[in-house]
Amino acid sequence: MRGGREKTIGTKGHITGKHAHLFIIDDPMNPRSADSEAERTAVNKWLNETVPSRKTSEASVFILVMQRLHEDDSTAQFLTTFPHVRHICLPAMLSNSTTAEYRHRYINGYLDPIRLTPEICNELQSKRAWSGQYMQAPAPDGGNIINPDWFFEFDYLAVLNEVKPQMKQYKLRSVLTEPTPLRPQTTRV
Repeated sequence: MRGGREKTIGTKGHITGKHAHLFIIDDPMNPRSADSEAERTAVNKWLNETVPSRKTSEASVFILVMQRLHEDDSTAQFLTTFPHVRHICLPAMLSNSTTAEYRHRYINGYLDPIRLTPEICNELQSKRAWSGQYMQAPAPDGGNIINPDWFFEFDYLAVLNEVKPQMKQYKLRSVLTEPTPLRPQTTRV
């Protein structure tokens, strides 16, 4: 740019009175700050409220470059707040989230097979950071496969006795309206 200048500032720095045509925001949070709800909130508030107010015009451009660190990190906030944004996702290994026009840059399924060899990737997969920082799909601390909070104890017989009258009505209606009657299923407890 002719006649332009560069101003660098951290997420905790002051940008009052500073405006820009181009914002390049590089890693606004690190893994440690992403684990802190207070720090995530502060960085996301800065990105959503302070930075947009520093645009010189509607044509101002924002470029956010970062690894994914948390389900509610700056990338997630940016994608929610600015739905028209162009999102380029480049996980360490080819995946469904890989931006289509960049798939050809992967070599045997790896973005950077020299730095992140298949052996290194296999070793990293056991680490918590793998899904977010490397695959760009952060998972909650407890994982995202099975959450114990999804399950609860209940009295099977009490529930069965409560719904039994409704089941009989449904079975009777099914016999009357469907070409073949439903066969009762039994469950052993």
